[in-house]
Amino acid sequence: MKKIMVITGASSGMGREYIRQLSEKYPADEIWAIGRSKERLEELKQISAIPVCPIRMDLSRMEEIRAQYTARLEAEKPEITALINDAGFGAFDHTENLSTDLLLNMIDLNDKACVAMISDSLPYMAAGGNIVNMASCAGFQPIPYINC
Repeated sequence: MKKIMVITGASSGMGREYIRQLSEKYPADEIWAIGRSKERLEELKQISAIPVCPIRMDLSRMEEIRAQYTARLEAEKPEITALINDAGFGAFDHTENLSTDLLLNMIDLNDKACVAMISDSLPYMAAGGNIVNMASCAGFQPIPYINC
């Protein structure tokens, strides 16, 4: 059975750094790198000691999670050794200046996608598997104009 790590938000920032560092220290046969930029995801193959499978996906769209992630899990039946939920975004402005669509998209990505990824991944995780959920500390700091 193939052992994989799954990393969302992998095309830049912390997600990219997780791939670089964990591929040197964490046992897996493959990393499923999930992000929106196909080109950036392809570049990850150059920085990883483990083969990278780039998966271009917009996690704010539940139908993409089902069609690309859930279906792939069902087809390949890998063992997930680690799931790192790192995709997310925030908006800086007065809340009344932000569109309802933007705010709902933020909830879809930052909250719903994280729950969906965990729920869909758990049946493929063995004892000792790890889940890391990256989150903003904005909920604990009173910062003007931060919406996340």
